[in-house]
Amino acid sequence: IAKDWRRCGGRPGGASVELETTLAEIVHVESVALAVPEPLLERCLLEAVWDLVLPASFDDAWRSYSIDV
Repeated sequence: IAKDWRRCGGRPGGASVELETTLAEIVHVESVALAVPEPLLERCLLEAVWDLVLPASFDDAWRSYSIDV
């Protein structure tokens, strides 16, 4: 996610993402929060999160993550 955040033009430490997974897929993005609100950056990061392909090691029936990028 951090790599995509930088690709979007974001600065390290400038955003956080809360998401939920089931097995190896993202099923819900609870929030995308930017330190300095910027709609285009927020949208870019949100789309990057939804595009993630999780590795097979994500095998919990349900799990919530909070990630700072």
